[in-house]
Amino acid sequence: MQLGSLIVICLQLEFSLKFLVCGEDNNVVLADGVMSKVRTAVPCSTSTVDDPDCQQNTFKGNHQQTMKTQQSESQQIGKTPLSGNFITYGKILEENGTTYESGICLNRSRSLSRRGRRALAVEDPKPPLSPQAGDTDKSTSSENLADTTYVRDDNRKGYYCYGMTDLLYETSKYFPTQAIPHFTGIQMSTDILIQNRTHCQRPSRLSLSMATVLNVTVETCCISWCTHEIEISVNENEHILFNFLQFNVPGLNLASSEAVGVCDESLDILVDHVGEDTPPVNNTPAIGSFCGIKAPKSVFVEYSKAKLVLTLKDNAQCVDKINFQVQIVPCLHLSYKSCDSSEYVKFERNHGYISSPGLAHGQNYPNDLHCVWKISVPEGQLIRLEASEIRLRDGDMIQISPKHANSRPFPEILKYSDHHFRQPVVLPSNECTVEFHSDSIKSGVGFNITYTAVNSSNFIPMFNNNSLDCSSGVHIPRIMRCNFYIDCANGEDEEGCPYKEPSCWPQGYAMNGRCYQIIVNKHAMSWRMAEEFCERNLSSHLISVSTEARRKSVDKLREFIGPSLSVIFLGLQRMRMQQVTQMYRRMWQWTDGSTAFYLPDEYRYEGWSTCSLFYSDYFHSTDCGTIKENVSFICEREMRSPKVSKANGWTPGRDSVDSTVHKLKVGVFHCHSGEYISTEQRCDKIENCFDRSDEVDCDYDRQVDSMYSCDSIGLLAFTFVCDGISECPDASDENWCRVPDKAALGLTMTTCTDGMTMQRSRLCDGKEDCRDASDEEDCTECVGGSELCPMIACLPQNWTTDNEIDCPIRDLKGRRAPETVFVENVFKTQPPPGVVVPDGYGKFMIQALPRNALCPQTHVQCSDGYCIPVYMWCNGIIDCPHGEDERPELCQQVCANMYRCKYSRTCVHNDHLCDGYYQCPNHDDEHLCSLQNVTCPQNCTCQRMEVTCSGYPTFESLSPVRYLKLQHAQLNDLHFNNLTPYTLIYLNVSSCAVRNIKDDQLSFLNLRILDISNNLIEFLPNDIFEHCPVLKVLIFSQNKLNNVNFTFLEHARALTKLDLSFNVKVKLEDDAFSKAFSLEELHLRYMQIETISNHAFRGLSRLRRLDLKGNPIMTFSVDIFHFQKNLRSLVTDNFRLCCSSIKPSSVQFVDCDAPYDEISSCEDILRTLLLRVALWLMAVLTISGNFGVIVYRIFFDRGIKLSFRVIITCLSASDLIMGIYLVIIGTADVMYRDRYLLSEREWKTSAPCQVAGFLCVLSSETSAMFILLVTVDRFLAITFPLHRALHFNAKSASIACAIVWTVGLSIATVPLLPPFRHWQLYSQKAVGVPLPITRFHFPGYDYAFAIFIVFNMAIFLLVALGQLLIYLSVHLQKHPQISEAGVRQDTAIAKRLVLVVLTDCLCWFPITVMGLVARSGRPVPGEMYLVTTIFLLPVNSAFNPFLYTANSIVLNRRNRRKKVVPDGSYGLRQIYR
Repeated sequence: MQLGSLIVICLQLEFSLKFLVCGEDNNVVLADGVMSKVRTAVPCSTSTVDDPDCQQNTFKGNHQQTMKTQQSESQQIGKTPLSGNFITYGKILEENGTTYESGICLNRSRSLSRRGRRALAVEDPKPPLSPQAGDTDKSTSSENLADTTYVRDDNRKGYYCYGMTDLLYETSKYFPTQAIPHFTGIQMSTDILIQNRTHCQRPSRLSLSMATVLNVTVETCCISWCTHEIEISVNENEHILFNFLQFNVPGLNLASSEAVGVCDESLDILVDHVGEDTPPVNNTPAIGSFCGIKAPKSVFVEYSKAKLVLTLKDNAQCVDKINFQVQIVPCLHLSYKSCDSSEYVKFERNHGYISSPGLAHGQNYPNDLHCVWKISVPEGQLIRLEASEIRLRDGDMIQISPKHANSRPFPEILKYSDHHFRQPVVLPSNECTVEFHSDSIKSGVGFNITYTAVNSSNFIPMFNNNSLDCSSGVHIPRIMRCNFYIDCANGEDEEGCPYKEPSCWPQGYAMNGRCYQIIVNKHAMSWRMAEEFCERNLSSHLISVSTEARRKSVDKLREFIGPSLSVIFLGLQRMRMQQVTQMYRRMWQWTDGSTAFYLPDEYRYEGWSTCSLFYSDYFHSTDCGTIKENVSFICEREMRSPKVSKANGWTPGRDSVDSTVHKLKVGVFHCHSGEYISTEQRCDKIENCFDRSDEVDCDYDRQVDSMYSCDSIGLLAFTFVCDGISECPDASDENWCRVPDKAALGLTMTTCTDGMTMQRSRLCDGKEDCRDASDEEDCTECVGGSELCPMIACLPQNWTTDNEIDCPIRDLKGRRAPETVFVENVFKTQPPPGVVVPDGYGKFMIQALPRNALCPQTHVQCSDGYCIPVYMWCNGIIDCPHGEDERPELCQQVCANMYRCKYSRTCVHNDHLCDGYYQCPNHDDEHLCSLQNVTCPQNCTCQRMEVTCSGYPTFESLSPVRYLKLQHAQLNDLHFNNLTPYTLIYLNVSSCAVRNIKDDQLSFLNLRILDISNNLIEFLPNDIFEHCPVLKVLIFSQNKLNNVNFTFLEHARALTKLDLSFNVKVKLEDDAFSKAFSLEELHLRYMQIETISNHAFRGLSRLRRLDLKGNPIMTFSVDIFHFQKNLRSLVTDNFRLCCSSIKPSSVQFVDCDAPYDEISSCEDILRTLLLRVALWLMAVLTISGNFGVIVYRIFFDRGIKLSFRVIITCLSASDLIMGIYLVIIGTADVMYRDRYLLSEREWKTSAPCQVAGFLCVLSSETSAMFILLVTVDRFLAITFPLHRALHFNAKSASIACAIVWTVGLSIATVPLLPPFRHWQLYSQKAVGVPLPITRFHFPGYDYAFAIFIVFNMAIFLLVALGQLLIYLSVHLQKHPQISEAGVRQDTAIAKRLVLVVLTDCLCWFPITVMGLVARSGRPVPGEMYLVTTIFLLPVNSAFNPFLYTANSIVLNRRNRRKKVVPDGSYGLRQIYR
């Protein structure tokens, strides 16, 4: 059975008691100081139980009603057995005792000791308080020394009780507005013990002659459904005063949602109806009805007889027993004079007053009183009445009847009761009659009404509803203006008042920047209903009085609005209703969101009530939703924010803070803005410093492998992953974590409900170590000195001695029951200044602070409040009355030289770091401390729970490591000793020579990332990942897997990233990865994959990235990606996979990374008609031109120098090869038209493609070298015309041409040689030309760059230089005379040389520039590759026949026609020969 369960147990005892002593010893202090003992006991006999409540749970024995009596100054009370519950004090009635049976029922909660019953007695003080009042008893307490409530009469026969009826109990109030001092003179004590229903139904009678303390106890909660009456009588010339000392009749009806605070079980005080002419109000003789656990207000009965009626029903709220203790004081009758006595009234010509009898002497007016006074003033004057005091009781009435003047509208009779006589009233005549009537039950303080003669200009007409008619321009007295109460029928007295503002509600009151709306409630309404009314209808909240200024605003409203606001709902509730940290759990909060540190008035509350009522001078708790009250309430909203800023001279004040202390406790980074953050927050992609300085100069790429990457944004140290605290913005560091079984944790550890692990020794210690507080739930015993509150929690030890009920428990029906120690909870704080000191468990205290003193450096000053701790500033809860503690612009200022909590704006002073209490929302102010001292294995470096080792780690004890990285350690397998199986998240054993892994070596419950790359593993067991249920990333690249099936993925259901690169897998079979159906990234780089089956990727519907780079994929189907509807990125060397007919529609072309062929398409080698036309045009020009040159030079040109003819013929042959290359490409385009997608690999690996590439390189390189050779030949012939030894002859020209052909063949053949064949240089593009003019780097890129860019650029520069030298040589050989013919000749030579250089430039210069730009990493448009291949490369081959042969032929014919060689013609002939 769980401790604290409220269970009723009845035990049957099979033994008999021969004698039962029901009395007890008591020490009695007499007036003369003599100590005596009084004991009351009776013998008991055996009989049968007749109590129906406990018929099955009885023991046989005697019982009697127990009483105790004490001695007075004049008599000694003896020991007398009584029966029938008839007890008389002063005069003891003796009757024969009776015997009956008794049953007993055990308590519903844990057993409690009964309250001590003490005898109250003090000496009668000798010095009298005043000569008129006589001697007066005094208490030793300072509160009662000046009290004049109990005054002994002159004959010392009794006491007058002054002012008692002013404090009669009001049914609408739970507590007295002021404390009545208890009687402290000589008194007696007696007990009434009710042990079964039979006793309950027997009345008790007490006849008192002196003050008596009566203890009434209902032994157990089993006694129900009965009524016990206690008849109390005093002498006929006395009244009765009841002072309640203790009270526990917990009978408030909380079971029904429609309850209106009705007492089920109750204690009623009744009087007999004695006034025949004045029947009691509502025809009931009840003075009051009381229930609950709070002592009610003292009750004064103005008769000599009264009844205390205890009504018991089902006792649903009873916990242990029902009992109360009341002090009964006989009070002498007060004497009164007649109504018109000069002590009560004064009549003069122009003024006077009337007052109720007794008011002048501090007495309440008597019951059944009827007074009549006539008032008159001189003719021509009117009577002005004003009530300076009016405090009446229900049923008592003042009636004013003016001598009516027909010309002045006014009611015939004015009737006033308590608080209804608000303002002075001017009667319409000079005569009136005033009557006062009181009923027979209660009386009040009374009234005092003054009258004054005024002229008629002061008269204001009045309607029958007592509202004034101010419409005729009458003068409204200043006292009626802007007093928050509408006296005039149309509200003229409240027009143009300061509290009327446009931004406030039309019927509202604006004060101190806030708008107040009074809701006069006429129906039963709960606190929550009132709050919802304000929120729903007025977008506001119930009124709060968090500052003295707000309290004064409410007082103004209540002063003038009157009785409807005597009790109102208060916008104050327990914070435990909200989702707050333990630090706030037992604090109170205003509905405007601010914490209630300061309450202007005393607050009395019950331990289980969480909302509040507001009385005139105190607050009181109430149930939020169940109890409904017929009370009014005030809605409040803020119209404008208080001016709290540097502008008006206020700044958060405190002593200076040492800027170096933080490094002593936790590792921190000092932000440039002044605050400190933990070192792990530096460079985590989240701006933690106010000035963002923590994210400056960060190398995120270096940190990716050493930190956990959140799914959305942010990096997180692995130490804080799966620690039960969500630190990623999207909670991705916690939402996948597995909570280990209790058995796996061992005897020293346990888990919170949210997954956080903690030491078992911290369970049920009163402190919420789990963020969800689950470590303090379902406690059956407490540790660390805390006290158990059954079914609630373990409470701090000091809470058991404070003045608050902290242990509310419930009965069997689930309804609230009070705590077992029934003390009144009183909360009262001193006004600011002060220092708020939370206890860390939910309460706080206020320490005094001298005025004008600064807050300590651990606290910050609110603008209109206390010094609050730094960690309460910017923590999401308003703690300052004006909310400045949650203003972002002040957070940075407060945090200077403070530790800033993780992922919040809250800061903590160094004194509060590592102090055993959680001030940071994520508990990092304590968690970081526990991680400071970590035992690190040999050859390892440790950062909290992250370990990096250069050798095999040896953990001496069970280590909760979350990150383990081994660098080049020599391991045979993955066996680790003392490694906690449920904490490891990251494991990296790459490059550790691991050869095999056994099935049971990867049993890590929360292993998320596993890197075993670059090892020697040839095989993985099928069940290798069975005990790694949340494995997300597996990096298995560069191992020795050789064409094995991927069956080791059988249990990798959570895997989202898999890297198998650099293993060998020639063919991907169907369903190769189907077991890892959660895969989102798949890396299969350089695995020699040639064939991919149709359904190889079936089951991978979540796949988003696929990397197939470096694989010679040749065989695949069009439906290879049929199941990849979410694929976003594809990397491959085969551009066909990026064709729209193959790639998924979810992959954009820009995200399909393949060697893009700008010339070819998925359907054709030449993607457009324009390319086809251009290619064939260039082919025709190249072949025809160069073929013609060859024929001409061999068969027709006999006049040319043989050496030059050899070079030109070779040049044309090399250019003719370019034409052959173009024909091969054009023919292939025709052959593969509309089917190139499926034949791309066939073409690229075919012999024609390789030959085409070979011919292209051969042609382009030999052509460039032959042009250089022509330039050299012409330079030698022109510059040194007479040095024939320097000229080329037929032999030397042939040798030079042979060398060029040899070099060209070598350059073109190198990519085909076995050492370089893997480049597949001629298979990179469909046109076979591997130009290095894009950023895409392919195998053999450097070789292609050296040839096409560097080598060709060098040739181009040499040709350009040679042409320049030729021009200079021709120019210097001219005749010295300058002639017009010479100028024309120079111009012609220059034009032809420029044409030669320009054609070379158009070919090679753009290619060189693009190659250099691409080499530098800058982007080059893909279209430039197309232009280069189709136009630039063939352009030289097409133009060379015209530059070197056709031009020469035209020139020779022109010269033959003229038969004259002009000056300078030699130079031209030499150039083109």
